[in-house]
Amino acid sequence: MKRVHLTIDEQTWRAARKLAAERDTSVSALVREALSHLTRNNESRERARKEILQMIASFEGKVGRMSSREERNGRN
Repeated sequence: MKRVHLTIDEQTWRAARKLAAERDTSVSALVREALSHLTRNNESRERARKEILQMIASFEGKVGRMSSREERNGRN
């Protein structure tokens, strides 16, 4: 495991220690959890972005006319 040195203000440190105690864990575990959450979300967003770009590319500019609300609901 890699080590990271952080500098945070006293108020944040106290709040983090209180939260860690409430969750029966450590401040280090809270930081690991937060960083893990951030990286997972970023990876998911990047995958979704790539999928959307692939879908758009597959349209090849031939999206066509969107049907009206009446047509979609069978009210011609």
